[in-house]
Amino acid sequence: RFLRDITLPLDKAVVRQAYATLGPINRDEIAVAVIQFLQFFGFLIRTDVINNPDITYPADLSGVNDATVACTAAMMLFFFPSVKRP
Repeated sequence: RFLRDITLPLDKAVVRQAYATLGPINRDEIAVAVIQFLQFFGFLIRTDVINNPDITYPADLSGVNDATVACTAAMMLFFFPSVKRP
């Protein structure tokens, strides 16, 4: 049922060449990485910080759940236009 004891031989030269063809990291990739980090951070602090009325007073953020954090991160990606046009 599960794939176990499978080895995948890799040639180091092929992997290095594929890595070199990626090129340097650009602004779009950095923006996605930062937003993804903020999303993970939002998931981690949601129950202890965001949904805590003592910390977020006077705002009522009790309705914020995991879907809110995920959708906010997805919407943030639309606010940063890509510098690379397809």
